[in-house]
Amino acid sequence: MTSNHRSEKASKTYSTEVVTNILAEEGKELFDSRLVALGHTLQGGVPSPRDRTRAVRLTVKCIDWLEKQHTSNSEASAATIAIQGAGIRFVPLSEMLEAADFKNRRGKEQWWQPMQRLVDVLCGRLNLENKPIGSFVPTTTQA
Repeated sequence: MTSNHRSEKASKTYSTEVVTNILAEEGKELFDSRLVALGHTLQGGVPSPRDRTRAVRLTVKCIDWLEKQHTSNSEASAATIAIQGAGIRFVPLSEMLEAADFKNRRGKEQWWQPMQRLVDVLCGRLNLENKPIGSFVPTTTQA
């Protein structure tokens, strides 16, 4: 049996689709409303407590940002939220486009990049002489 809601504890009346439609109708020309399913749901896994905590932190930050935009005369009308280290910040879209590796769906600079050779050796992609093992050909992650 399939269901219209995403969780056994979700409202049967106010499904994701209904809320999306209400927001779209109320927003008219002011804003857009789109239906989005959590990536974990799409990937088949159950979100961990850390995933849930991060989602709440991101949601609170986004709502705060929207409230500040509503009460300010700022020209910044679009941004993306970014997790950098332990912090969360809003980044202008131009900065995000410059820092993003769209092909691999991550930032161009990763905290683990200085350890790439060690990772390759430990997982068997390279031997200690930096020669590929088997048919693996290492690719660089830096642009």
